[in-house]
Amino acid sequence: MSRTYAGARSLHTGRPSVGTLMLARVVMRAAFGRNLAVLLGDLALVQAHRLVATLGPELRELWHELCVELVLGQRGDPDRRRRRAP
Repeated sequence: MSRTYAGARSLHTGRPSVGTLMLARVVMRAAFGRNLAVLLGDLALVQAHRLVATLGPELRELWHELCVELVLGQRGDPDRRRRRAP
């Protein structure tokens, strides 16, 4: 979202234009959806840890390795987002 558009004002009233208000609403909803998805993913991971606790040592070790790979993979996410940003 560019500063010019985000701060667009109606020439007649000095208030934010309808387009600016609608864009802000869409951005807020998208952020809510992303945040909810992250929380649901965290909940699923917690439940998976509970299930894995009942497995044998070899499978628990494999689970640990998978979790480490998951975190290492997420480390690259901010780098990819930064490169895509205009």
